[in-house]
Amino acid sequence: MSNDATSNAGAPCPSCGAVPAARFADCQAMWDQLLAESFSNFAYARLHRAIVDAYSLQHPDPYCKSAKSYAAHLTGICCAVEHGDTPEVNAAMQRWLSTNPELDKPDVPVTRGRLTIASVIELRVPSEITAALEVWFEDVWRAYEAQHGVTREWIQRLSAADGGTGMTTA
Repeated sequence: MSNDATSNAGAPCPSCGAVPAARFADCQAMWDQLLAESFSNFAYARLHRAIVDAYSLQHPDPYCKSAKSYAAHLTGICCAVEHGDTPEVNAAMQRWLSTNPELDKPDVPVTRGRLTIASVIELRVPSEITAALEVWFEDVWRAYEAQHGVTREWIQRLSAADGGTGMTTA
């Protein structure tokens, strides 16, 4: 008799496709480990926000339920990839979203990137982890190409609402 954990061993995560995440809980365990590392290892702590955004966009059912959370993660990954993860822009985005702007939530793409948390989790050298994280962020952002226009529009709106952040869109 097999239990759920062993019967699904090796199956991809249903949200992001990560292997060996046999179930979402296994992918969540990888996420918890990476999140803890991003808090404790200065070498890539600066990437914490983008780690949250990339994982959330690959697991939209629990993390991008509302248009507001979806906008936060999309603008966050855009900022990380296109603008060097500018803290001022992320702070402006949080202030803008706290005003509860009227937003329409775009459709979530079926494929949310070919790389997943599994492509990072086994690495041990901080410089390799940082490089792999940045490649993962770019891959997730590319998967959301259909939302690039609306995401850049949101960034412009938050810039205008915040009195300008010096941001330009790509």
